[in-house]
This record gives sequence, C-alpha cells and structure tokens, in this order.
Amino acid sequence: MWYDSINDWVYWYGGEPYAENKANFPTVWGFPIENEGNFKWSFSGFTELCSSAYATTATAYYSLGGYTSYANDPAVTGIGGYRPAISRLVKYDFQNQTWSNSSTVGMAGYEEGLSVVGQGVFVPIFGKDGIIIFLGGDSPTSQDWKIASSLQPMSQITIFDVSSGQSYSQPATGTSIPVSRVSFCAVGVGASDSSTREIVATDLSFEWFKAPVEVTNRLDHQCEVIVSRQMLSIGGIIENNVTHKDPWANGLGIWDMTEVAWKTEYDPHAAPYTPSSIIKEHYQDSTKHYPKSWGNPTFEFIFRASRNISNMAPNNTASPKASPKDTLADPTKVPSAAN
Repeated sequence: MWYDSINDWVYWYGGEPYAENKANFPTVWGFPIENEGNFKWSFSGFTELCSSAYATTATAYYSLGGYTSYANDPAVTGIGGYRPAISRLVKYDFQNQTWSNSSTVGMAGYEEGLSVVGQGVFVPIFGKDGIIIFLGGDSPTSQDWKIASSLQPMSQITIFDVSSGQSYSQPATGTSIPVSRVSFCAVGVGASDSSTREIVATDLSFEWFKAPVEVTNRLDHQCEVIVSRQMLSIGGIIENNVTHKDPWANGLGIWDMTEVAWKTEYDPHAAPYTPSSIIKEHYQDSTKHYPKSWGNPTFEFIFRASRNISNMAPNNTASPKASPKDTLADPTKVPSAAN
C-alpha cells in the first residue's frame, strides 16, 4: 500500500489472496483521500505479486521482484513450483499515472534478477532524485523458489539510483551485522539538517548497530514512520508460530528511534527526530563518516557529491568545506585534454 502525493490517492497492489479467487486477478485498488469509496483498476497481463521489496518516492512507486501463485494468477501453474519468483522492477509513475516493467537480470546484488521477501527504503538526500536501498530477503537463482533457501547477506546492500536507473552493490560493516533474514520490516528516518539518515544501519557509513533492547521476535509485520521519531509496528507472526498470542494490544508496537526504546503508547506531541546517542557517538570519530570501502566508484561519486551539497545547505550551522578526499571526478565522464 502506498500514497500518491501528486494525485492525493492511496493505492494497494499485490499480496496473496487468503482464499483462491480467480475472478479478482490481477488488480490494483485505490481511493482518493477527499472522497469515501473505492476504485478498481485492472491490467491485462499484469501479474499481481507478493512479498516484493518496494519503496515510494515523491513521484513514483517501485517494486522489486516478489513471487506470484496460482491464487493470484492460474496462468503460473507449473511454472517454477507453487510460488515462482518473478524477475522485474515494477514502477508506477504518479505524474503520468502509468505502469512500466524493466528487467532486473544482472542487477547488482541480484544477478539472476530475483528478489523475494526483502525490503526497500527510499533515501531522498543522495543522488539527483534520491536512492532506494534494497536489503535482505532471498535472492533465488531460479524461479523455483523456496523461502530462506538463498538468503541475501545483510553485509551486502543494493543501491538503486532513481535518476539513472543504475544499481550498485555496497558493503555494510559493523560489529553486529544482522544475520540474513526474510519477512522483516525496515524504515528510514533522517535528521532535520540532513546530517544523518538511519535504517538501523546508518547509511552515511553503512555501519550496522545492534539496539540494546530485547523484544519478542516477529515476522511478516509492517512498519511505518509516524510523527518523525516514532515507528509503528503493525501485526506479524510471533516467534514464527501463528498460534502464539501477540503481547501487544491489537498487534501494535511503538518504537522511539531517538531513545532506541519500545513505548507503551503513541505520543502525538513527540519532539522531532534526532539521531540516537549510539549514532552520535559513532560520528564523533571523523574517520567513520564514510564506508570502510566502496562497492563502486560511480556510487561513491554520487554519495560524496550529495553529501557536499548537504553540508552547504543554509540550515546547517556549520558549513565545512570538502576535504581533498571529498573532491572526486565523476567516473562516468572522460576528462578533456588540458590546453
């Protein structure tokens, strides 16, 4: 489900039907914010997907991979087992109100073009139009996919540059790199001055941190950022057992991303987000402002160039000049000979 900010509509796409209903595939549902009611939109030959890694920018919705099933589309019978993985990057353009498909074969981190039960997070402050970070989940080598059979390491993150449509693989480090996983949730949050932006891993240095909190394990839940510093966790399966009773009322949990702590209630008057003490301590060391290694020189250029522009923004109290290491030539351009 996502929000189209240009046309003021909420859309729903994908998911696996609770019961097989061949008459309702493939569909996109939506409704305008100002009106009550709903709208059904069908596309010929447009297969509905489950468990894709998706993210929404200011102008478009992106969905990477996923799988389909007989419940979604009887045409997939006999293709790659019961739930075949699908190779594609789906885009819905808010301005033009059009859908498009592009091949993901050879995509950085997903060489076979297949990604299932991972996560996507949009980060607006890097690149011309922002980047999407894809992480975790399965990266199958064929359509015949079984869950958790080809886990994507959390030490390897895929970066999709929205402007160019190019993808890059970036190593992530840390003393507590999460184990590979599926069916988790992820959100992105940034400081008001654009000095940092975190996805539990900070995506300025791509360093993972383990929160000093123990909590009941859950999967297949949904997470959303509300009122800047609070993350709302919705539903999920407890301890990988559908019969376990959820300890949270109505299956809702509130995570304070500044205090790095779970809360018992939502605070509508919460202060704006600021980086947690864990993140602040990390960046006090100037040698940790960037990744320990870069996966691609072009991505390094995009990243550092965006960071330098951010440093010159009016709302930053300090305006540090770029160091020699921050002054890079665009690796996609060939320098002309000096006269």
